[in-house]
Amino acid sequence: MILFGTNDVGPAKYLASLARIFDQKIFFKCSSLNYFVFKEYKSEIIDDYSRYDFDIVVTGTSLGQSIDKELIIWAKERHIPSISIVEHWSWYRKRFLLNDKYIFPDYIILNDKFALKEAVIDGLDKNILFPLGNPYLEELSNRNINVFEKEKYYISNKIPKNKRIILFISESLCGPLALELGYDEYQVISSLKRILSKNDFLIIKTHPEENISKYNIFQDDSTKIISENLTPEFLSILGDKIIGMASMLLLEISFFRKDIISFRPNSKKQFIGQKLGVTNDAVNIEELKILLNTNINTNFNLKDHFKFSAKNIREFILSKML
Repeated sequence: MILFGTNDVGPAKYLASLARIFDQKIFFKCSSLNYFVFKEYKSEIIDDYSRYDFDIVVTGTSLGQSIDKELIIWAKERHIPSISIVEHWSWYRKRFLLNDKYIFPDYIILNDKFALKEAVIDGLDKNILFPLGNPYLEELSNRNINVFEKEKYYISNKIPKNKRIILFISESLCGPLALELGYDEYQVISSLKRILSKNDFLIIKTHPEENISKYNIFQDDSTKIISENLTPEFLSILGDKIIGMASMLLLEISFFRKDIISFRPNSKKQFIGQKLGVTNDAVNIEELKILLNTNINTNFNLKDHFKFSAKNIREFILSKML
């Protein structure tokens, strides 16, 4: 038997997608934050995992106290092989830090060779790192868009048809993370709103970890805040322009359109979307103005980048089981 567990939504989507191709019995330990993901995939969710004899434990990764670290510690105490997946391209080493101590699994799976290079530079042990892909992104590459859903959504949510719709993909960055990055969500949205015209309508899509009320200060007749768990393919048709910072969701949406803008003023770090060539980057307000008012396109096809991810990761996990 296999135990999958994670705290956050991103790795939950990764693990739920991966679970589809296993013949072995898989159980999930989830949080209230990502319960909807595993429920959607009709997975077997458990709370007390200590009652079972698992052959391997596979976790996601997240900052601070989390189910992920709890499971790694539990597996090591029982000499059960443990694998963690890093589904993003950021904070490789920090994800394993808890109370000034690092909690590492036996193996770490990364998205690609970009992630491998960055993880080694960040201080992770190269001997436990394996760049095998991302099954959720592979799954996304095979989805189709239903354009008819957009009309119904606009009507039910009172989104104007006679304005340019700007969709902003948010994430929670204010605080210590913002000091590392050089910007936060409040600064970015404030700058964006200052340059929008009376013919623009802004939709702010919150991250699952965010409380929708944090953006009340931006709410007005030309701005709407949404928090629904909408699919990347639907979000890709929701706005005439799509802007974000460095959210994984920007990469997910890039499977369906090639004009996504990553606005990171005074950025101290590169975004993987820029490295992969799937986002159009603005590091100041002038660059953002240009990108908002011109037809832009990226050329890189992300579909081929994650081909065979699920198969490769499945084989790796099976090879490490007791």
